[in-house]
Amino acid sequence: MSETPIDPNLVFRRRFFGPSSHRATKMVVTIHREGNESHTLASHTWSDEGANYWKSKKWGLAAEKWALDQRSLMKDERPEEIAGCAHEPGVDHPAGEPCPKCPYWSDRPRHLAELGARIGPDRILEVLSADTAGQPFDELDAAEFHREALRPRLLANLEECLASPGDCAAGAKSLFDYSLLLLAKGWETSALPLVLKWFRLNNDDSFDLSSDLRPHMGARILASVAGSDTQAIRGLIVEHLPDDFATHQAFLALALLAAWRKVPLAEVENILRELAETGALKKSDMHWSSLLDVCLDLGLSNAFPLLEEVAEAGQHMEEYRRLYEMKLVRDGRVESGLDMMANHHPPITQVAQEAWRCLPLEVLSDEDVKLQSDLNARKWDYQRQLIAQLDRKPARPPARDPLFDDDAKPLVYRAPPKVGPNDRCPCGSGKKFKKCCQGKG
Repeated sequence: MSETPIDPNLVFRRRFFGPSSHRATKMVVTIHREGNESHTLASHTWSDEGANYWKSKKWGLAAEKWALDQRSLMKDERPEEIAGCAHEPGVDHPAGEPCPKCPYWSDRPRHLAELGARIGPDRILEVLSADTAGQPFDELDAAEFHREALRPRLLANLEECLASPGDCAAGAKSLFDYSLLLLAKGWETSALPLVLKWFRLNNDDSFDLSSDLRPHMGARILASVAGSDTQAIRGLIVEHLPDDFATHQAFLALALLAAWRKVPLAEVENILRELAETGALKKSDMHWSSLLDVCLDLGLSNAFPLLEEVAEAGQHMEEYRRLYEMKLVRDGRVESGLDMMANHHPPITQVAQEAWRCLPLEVLSDEDVKLQSDLNARKWDYQRQLIAQLDRKPARPPARDPLFDDDAKPLVYRAPPKVGPNDRCPCGSGKKFKKCCQGKG
């Protein structure tokens, strides 16, 4: 009996529900086709009033195992937030009435006001500056109430750390990532010059100050404080930053301004076209790949001919698969565009769900470590099966596809590598390989 083929378009997503923004007592995992989330193909629910599924490695493995059992290989890239109360109206409490077990969600403004009255700005900064492994959820909620009073002090913290990244005090360094996230959450455009300076740091100084915050969340932070200043981000891109990953995040931030409806899409498209036409980009495969990524994600069909010309001429990269994907978007056969990008990279709304120091402290058991190893082996096996499926397909798309018009320059089909830099990372993070585990062994 033949094995069920791997469907590369099946995506699994985790949703969390619980009594507060940092505790989830219910986890729901669904599987859908990418771009068609309204049609759920399969789902599974875990529920336990005494558990906390949010950010849990153990329960993350359980969700991943269930998804792999359904032969779903790809994880939804969207940030995972706790969506609300875990109890169902009409089942767990009377319909139309607030849940008595989850007052956090039923009257959040009152909850914040009470926290703000109890926890002042000085105490918030004291806790966030402490070099501990604690999880300051109450202080971060109270910071929303004290936003105006905290703004100048958070800006001063960024300025102090960026002036001397290697020599700033331990407390200031501990506060640095919280300052970035809180200012980004508040859309503070006054922080833009300091965030630009953060992007210009070399990788070692950036990592020393903020761990891996820049390669993972730099785009969302930069777009949040940029307002509508696309030229500031364009200038950052053409500066030839010392870290290619920072340049990639700058490209993504430019696209997010359009996806979040901060600037017209045409304005971003004009900048991307100008970057490609004038040769302002650094001669780096990763920079041109970043340009292709954002054009594809935004569905900028008007820019496709120019990018095709660059790719076909082989000036910077061999991007057969990405080029073909662009054709699919242009022909309406793959969903892409602003809404999908905004869903995958939303504005920062919950600092406690973004800061690495707020992650639960958890040590996997020997059994879970073995499960993790087994799941990784299964993912590699599924990747090999998927590549074999692709290799069995005809080397050429349908004859009417413009990629293979008679008057176009012929392309040679190259079988996809086992894991390319723009493929989903086999570790299951949902990120691209080049932005996750490439080069890490």
